[in-house]
Amino acid sequence: YVINTGKPLLATKQVVKDLIQKGLIETIGAPSEIWLGVPLIVEGKVVGVIAVQSYDDPNLYTEKDIEMLTFISEEISLAINHKRVEEKVSIQKTYFENLFQVSPDALVILTNDDKVIQINQEFTNLFGFTQAEAFGKLINDLIVPDDLKFEGLQRTRSVADGQKVHFESIRQHKNGTRIEVETIGKPIILGEDQLAVQAIYRDISVRKKHEKQILKDLEEKEILLREVHHRVKNNMQVISSMLKLQSRYIEDEKALELFKNSQNRVKSMALIHERIYKSPDLASVNFEDYTKSLLVSLFQNYGVNTNNVAFETHIEGISINMNTAIPLGLIINELISNALKHAFPEDRKGKLTISFSTNEAGKHELIVEDNGVGFQRDLDIDNPETLGLQLINALTSQLQGSVKFEKENGTKVILTF
Repeated sequence: YVINTGKPLLATKQVVKDLIQKGLIETIGAPSEIWLGVPLIVEGKVVGVIAVQSYDDPNLYTEKDIEMLTFISEEISLAINHKRVEEKVSIQKTYFENLFQVSPDALVILTNDDKVIQINQEFTNLFGFTQAEAFGKLINDLIVPDDLKFEGLQRTRSVADGQKVHFESIRQHKNGTRIEVETIGKPIILGEDQLAVQAIYRDISVRKKHEKQILKDLEEKEILLREVHHRVKNNMQVISSMLKLQSRYIEDEKALELFKNSQNRVKSMALIHERIYKSPDLASVNFEDYTKSLLVSLFQNYGVNTNNVAFETHIEGISINMNTAIPLGLIINELISNALKHAFPEDRKGKLTISFSTNEAGKHELIVEDNGVGFQRDLDIDNPETLGLQLINALTSQLQGSVKFEKENGTKVILTF
């Protein structure tokens, strides 16, 4: 009844009789003359009862005895609660001690002035010091090489000041061997007080070795790729020079033009390889630099007077990969070549403009336009007879794009891909 109600009970025979009649208690064993019980409460829950009873004197206990027994109950509750807390602390301590010891990283607990309190087994495995050897020693004297003492002191001071640090450095084994480690240092804080410092050391020697090998391999591959682009560029320049030499023996104007066009196409591809060879990024080409270089080359090849025909470029800082750069470069070569050959006859003055940007849909848009005489009105763009326009259509398909020709006030070609 006391457990159910959570309240003290002073039960005389009459009280007991009344409770039995109400069905709240039942008699077990010999009835006493008087009975006194108070609940035993731990952390707000009734865990038992402290009871006293007399079989001889019905007046042995009074209301005053309830206060005394309640006081005793509270003291016992405190003792039980303290015991439970000790057991919880012991369990947690064992749990964290196991975690501390089985950690795959080297762990050390330091005082706020950098003296070793405790190390785990992995610390011993990594640096060679036992708990007995390390205890009370300054961590900087224990594992920091002489040439890194200042750095080590700065790190430990930062953590002692309440900061967390994370860095890679060199630490030293007991036998003097230098070890590359990744280190985390952080304060251990309870409430507003910094109790100690924890440091975690992870051996990264193998990782660093692999990283160095990977960097070396990448460097070798980069050198090889640059050499490949350089040789391809040189070979294309040789082909271009051979075409130029061969063209000297050609008297037929149409055949000569074919040779000249082929030479320019080879040059446009060679220029891409040259740009990649000189670029810090072997995977892409700076399109603005490439276009300007191609324009200068074509103006020189066709002997165009820049006082008569000016050119402008409006190109965003876009880099494109080589798979896109080669067909795009050939398309630009054809469009500019056509403009320089046909748009400005008889020293006609004009302007050639190239724009390259990315539209709102995320697609690239190349615009080549001139204010020259324009295309022939009866020219079938979709079924062209000239190799240049056939190349433009084929290369546009290769880029999975579309091309549109506008013939008002000169020629405007819009390539979207």
